[in-house]
Amino acid sequence: MANENMTNIALVEGTPPQSANTYAGGTDTVVAIDTKLLTTTPATGGTVTLTRVPVDAIITSIQLAFDDLGTSAPADLGFYEGGSAGATAVDSDAIATAIAMGTAQTTLAEYRFEAADHSTATQRAWELAGLSARPSYGNFDLVLTFGTVSGGAVGDVTFKLEYVI
Repeated sequence: MANENMTNIALVEGTPPQSANTYAGGTDTVVAIDTKLLTTTPATGGTVTLTRVPVDAIITSIQLAFDDLGTSAPADLGFYEGGSAGATAVDSDAIATAIAMGTAQTTLAEYRFEAADHSTATQRAWELAGLSARPSYGNFDLVLTFGTVSGGAVGDVTFKLEYVI
């Protein structure tokens, strides 16, 4: 088999040579982590805004852990326009679909590649959200949106997000 170079190596070895971090998204890694006790039970169509992420970020990891939030409590994880309560969904299940939050998951589990496969690893958040061009606003909210909930229960939700800017 002939040698093949990944994009960053091809950039560095190209003519003219380019900085690998130009393609990789920069050199600043941001980690956001938080835990919150949901004080009201999840309801069908309800949302939990986890954090805000720049539209140009390259998301490398999104992990969740949670208590049992009901008999049935499926939730999608995706992007909303950042900046205001009740904002418009851009792609409400861009990251994950129907996460079974009715069964406790007490250790952090990875969801970054649940809905989008490994070929999206270097996509900016706006590309991951399915947009054809960078939006004029600068941030997305990362939001859990509950599907049809039955027997909802209060409990803790923890997330850990890592991205490169």
